[in-house]
Amino acid sequence: MRDNTNIRERLMNIDWFSRIGDTEDIFEGIDYKWIPSVDQIEKYLTSIKWENTCETLFYNYKEEIMKMTPDEMDELWNEELKNYKNTVVEQVMPTVSDLVKKKGLPIEVEENVKSFLIELFLGEYYKEYGETPFFASLLQIYESGHIPVGYTGKIGSGKIIVY
Repeated sequence: MRDNTNIRERLMNIDWFSRIGDTEDIFEGIDYKWIPSVDQIEKYLTSIKWENTCETLFYNYKEEIMKMTPDEMDELWNEELKNYKNTVVEQVMPTVSDLVKKKGLPIEVEENVKSFLIELFLGEYYKEYGETPFFASLLQIYESGHIPVGYTGKIGSGKIIVY
């Protein structure tokens, strides 16, 4: 088993959604755009643009990683992911679900976080073979207490939309 302690601790220590709506300029090295209200979250989270951007970057990364990794890592992947889901995802998601309800956020926020947790684990698991700045940016946004909800512009040169 690989040591994924760092990413597990980071995810367990996120103060989820603690600064939503706060537009203080806090991100370093991330091109982003604020949305002004919670009412716009669902529109962006359910947009084809956001879905296509995340899927394209995730699958491009996964494809590149799979070309470089030894077969034994691929064989361990499912076991590692199952363990991760049974620990981190199962511990984080109840907190996220409660906060989504308390803060009046759209249910899509939960689904987005859960997908992100899996994608982030993939990036952490294979990071010695290459990293993805996009998912590192998403982690930084979540760690700051905000929510990444969309993307505008061309993939790779656009901006992440944040609430």
